[in-house]
Amino acid sequence: MAAISYVAIAYNVAAVIGACAFGYLSEHYGRRRAIIMALALAMMSIPAWVFSGSLTALVIGACLMQAGVQGAWGIIPAHLNELSPDAVRGLMPGLAYQLGILIAAPTNNIEYALRDRFGYAWALAGFEIVNILLLATVVGLGTEQKGKSFVKQAATDLAAPKAQ
Repeated sequence: MAAISYVAIAYNVAAVIGACAFGYLSEHYGRRRAIIMALALAMMSIPAWVFSGSLTALVIGACLMQAGVQGAWGIIPAHLNELSPDAVRGLMPGLAYQLGILIAAPTNNIEYALRDRFGYAWALAGFEIVNILLLATVVGLGTEQKGKSFVKQAATDLAAPKAQ
């Protein structure tokens, strides 16, 4: 049982590191590129995460998967805020997350049905591959407004500088 705890600790530490690392990359290379890089890491980790034959490979796969997943999803709130119009910025990111959870509600049932048909490992792998590819496509085809200012200026402040 202790080994399971250590694996969980390791992949949670990796998730925090992934969120920080990809957050940093998103500031330098853009939100969309960093999300896609994180998703690529998650995609590459699937064989070790799902099909590993040893505990070491499983830990490596789980850590890379969590770093990639949290790396991508850690950037999304900033990305959604930058894309949201001023009038709905307080509503839009939370609404998008909650609608996403609503749409994802049948995930366990879908994976369970896939498990019965293809086996547990292939059900996990297939489900993750489809989700990663869908998210990468949506992000890749979308727009970006990194660096958008959230400060409103009064029209009089924009007119002309004040004389001293």
